[in-house]
Amino acid sequence: MEYKSVQYGNLKTTQVKCPSCGLWQFESDFCECGESLKQDLSNENPPEIRVEIPSWRDYLSKEIKEKVYQRDEYICQYCGVWCYESYAQNPKSVVIDHATPLSVGGSKNIDNLITSCRRCNNIKSDLIFETFEEARNYIKNKINNKNE
Repeated sequence: MEYKSVQYGNLKTTQVKCPSCGLWQFESDFCECGESLKQDLSNENPPEIRVEIPSWRDYLSKEIKEKVYQRDEYICQYCGVWCYESYAQNPKSVVIDHATPLSVGGSKNIDNLITSCRRCNNIKSDLIFETFEEARNYIKNKINNKNE
């Protein structure tokens, strides 16, 4: 019987492939087709698969992302660094962020989306600011304090 360990975020589980119908089942004793899936896995290490949990950024189309990057001229709206060269080498080094977070009334409209370098996005993390200016000032202060 084939099986694999799947990590989805913080949840780790084992999947077993039914030998009769070929469906992968999550930690189940029986397949939907009725086949028994019980197996002693204590002495074996299944191959591990990690599944990234999608974020809201994953649902933005390439076209929307490109419009935001081009509108902002590939410049991080927090620190002012031009990000095109790093974007060309690794598109994940530049991200799209909400200027005003959804949690404080910001919209999903393209006018509320901005270009952010990975460094500024990591500094901002999941902190919530009332305004974009408040977030930008916080990030700039963190960068300036690191450089001193």
